[in-house]
Amino acid sequence: MSLSYNEFVSILSKVTRATSVTGQKYYDIHIIDNLICGKRGGGTSFQINMANLYNAYMDLPLINTTTLKPYVGGVQSPALAILMEANLVKTPASDDFVLNDRAKGEIIRPTGDNEKSTNGKSKSNNKKFYLIVLLCIALGLVIKFSGRPSLEAKGDMEELIPNKEYVIQHNTIATYDKEDNELLTQYSVDQNDMGVTQMLLDGRAKMIPAGRRAKFIKIIRGNAVVCIEGEAFNMIIPTSALKPQ
Repeated sequence: MSLSYNEFVSILSKVTRATSVTGQKYYDIHIIDNLICGKRGGGTSFQINMANLYNAYMDLPLINTTTLKPYVGGVQSPALAILMEANLVKTPASDDFVLNDRAKGEIIRPTGDNEKSTNGKSKSNNKKFYLIVLLCIALGLVIKFSGRPSLEAKGDMEELIPNKEYVIQHNTIATYDKEDNELLTQYSVDQNDMGVTQMLLDGRAKMIPAGRRAKFIKIIRGNAVVCIEGEAFNMIIPTSALKPQ
């Protein structure tokens, strides 16, 4: 839809608030002469030249902060937010993909330097996401294969003697509750993969290296409650991690 300048001004005059695609709030938006005036969420004011914004609207098939900047200068973000609030541009939640409402068909993808920049950000975010996923998977495998008692370990449970010292024979994850080490959480008892991952992150679990001495206290649902040398609280580990000295 092609608008005359007066129609363009009339539509924008109805906008009093707007939000950018990144969540930045703009308010007290009003028109004075040939300027769109308003304030940012932090209280600083901005002014946008109406004629320049209209020229951008008429010229650009692809409207985003990158393409708007040559027309309106450093206020491209509120300019885009106002156009979006007035339904003069369409955006699928990303500032890098905005189609002028005058155009027809599918959303136009940016090209050239803008596309490279967008792809660079996307690849960087993807790498971070995959790294986190891989770390969680690796931690889950450690817990699954060494954090839960094997069939052989279950058979050895009755042989563990309270108050006797044992040696931790392989690296294992130990869980505990700093507030009350007798109040054992479900995650601690079950050695739940995601539960232990969260406990490692918030400091309620830690990796215990092989070779540490531990005094066995009791069995709780297939896991051993022990007092490990150098630790201030009783901890829970798989029975399979213990061997006699």
